Amino acid sequence: GPISAGAATLDGRLAADSGDKVVFGYSQGAQIANFWLRNYAPASSVQQATTSFLLVGDPENTYGVPWTSNVPTNTGFAVTEVWRQYDGWADWPARFSLLAVANAVAGMFLVHPVVYDHLDLAAEQASGNLVSWQKDGIDYQMVRNDTLPLLTPLRWVGMGAVADALDAPLREKIEADYDRPATQQQA
Repeated sequence: GPISAGAATLDGRLAADSGDKVVFGYSQGAQIANFWLRNYAPASSVQQATTSFLLVGDPENTYGVPWTSNVPTNTGFAVTEVWRQYDGWADWPARFSLLAVANAVAGMFLVHPVVYDHLDLAAEQASGNLVSWQKDGIDYQMVRNDTLPLLTPLRWVGMGAVADALDAPLREKIEADYDRPATQQQA
């Protein structure tokens, strides 16, 4: 399919370029990079010291959707995962609850397609919204979301005050179904 074909093209590009390289993948592009890390990297002559991976909104993120493979860990390559909290493709609950899954599905449509165009990690870090940690050879960078995607339709119809009142109690229940840090202190 397109992911394996993209990984073959990526392999050719990486082999042809001897300089420093950053492989950037967003969404399905990140899946192509993950396929390369899983299937090409173990036998590749690509230098780990000069090649790094920046994966954004990655469905194969360690904390992403459960029906895909996860990003390979401890590959020897520098891998950074960046995503926005509640982007349902890259941030899926570890335990099933209707509320958490509904919020993640809303995030697939209301967060994933739009939040990465103007994402400024330095500004997010300065504001305290960036949660970072390292685990199994991957640098994780999650940008906290100040609103639950599930409540966005209420804001659309002018019920922002209701959405604001519901956010904290619903967020507490939704976060209970995740197994990743939600704050820098937890990380």
